[in-house]
Amino acid sequence: MRLYYDFQINEKPIVPPDAGLTLNKADLDAEDSGRDESGYMHRVILRKGMKTFSLQYSSLTREEYQYMLSLISPAEGFFEVEYLDESRRLAKMKAYCSNHSISIFNVRTGLYKNLKFNIIEC
Repeated sequence: MRLYYDFQINEKPIVPPDAGLTLNKADLDAEDSGRDESGYMHRVILRKGMKTFSLQYSSLTREEYQYMLSLISPAEGFFEVEYLDESRRLAKMKAYCSNHSISIFNVRTGLYKNLKFNIIEC
């Protein structure tokens, strides 16, 4: 099984995603944020620059799929992620996995198809 050591979940490397890791950053706004009647935008920012990593796999073996599931679905629901940031420095964050989607196991090829999920900063 091939592994990618520049991104680890609970100190275990992941199977390398097909197109690499996609990093998105977004602010978390409070419920009070929004436009008033005159169209002016009011923002109450709770957190800035929250990270979300998107991972996609076109096909995985049974072993790779089960390994990835064991990483992204720990009993406590959260895990620690270590990754190289934009400056290639080691960074850490507490995270959880959003729901994952996958096509049904293909008996003929023995592969799982189109696994997609997000790892979201807590």
